Amino acid sequence: SVEPEPTTPEQWFRTADRLGRRVELELACLHATAAAGPPPGEALLFVNVSPALLADPRSLELRDQLPARLVLELTEREQVVDEEHLRAVLTPWLRTGARLAIDDAGAGYSSLKQVVALLPEFVKIDRSLIVGIHEDRNRQALVAALAAFASQIGANLIAEGVESRAELAWLRDIDVDLVQGYLLARPGEPWP
Repeated sequence: SVEPEPTTPEQWFRTADRLGRRVELELACLHATAAAGPPPGEALLFVNVSPALLADPRSLELRDQLPARLVLELTEREQVVDEEHLRAVLTPWLRTGARLAIDDAGAGYSSLKQVVALLPEFVKIDRSLIVGIHEDRNRQALVAALAAFASQIGANLIAEGVESRAELAWLRDIDVDLVQGYLLARPGEPWP
């Protein structure tokens, strides 16, 4: 049977993974990011990247073309076995002023290990922990612990997927200052 053509970013990345072409697809995304130029105003540009992309020398060759206010958002799509190697491939990026975020913290063991090992500037709490958090004491305990940890290491915590006022109020009560989700805004139009 013939597979349908991928239509969403997630489908494209799954197809690229299956074909062993993920790094090439991520490189194409970095080229598109470079072509778009810097975001307006003082906005930061968060770009999802995998450790494999960062380890590919072709990616670092693009750094001068990418916006100065770049935040590398490490994804958990691939398991990190060697954290020393990950630190080594991150170092040249961080020396150029790129900043580091860990995506989907709390969604898996690997992301929590990365937070501890890499001490990122931003920690993004996975949406699965945020949906209905105002009614779930177990998730509240985990997110409160993440907030306390982030505060101790000087990281900015970002809650993903905030879609209700009750979720926002609970997050505000524990001093999570940065949130993203449909409650606040839908994805905006690309900048010119």
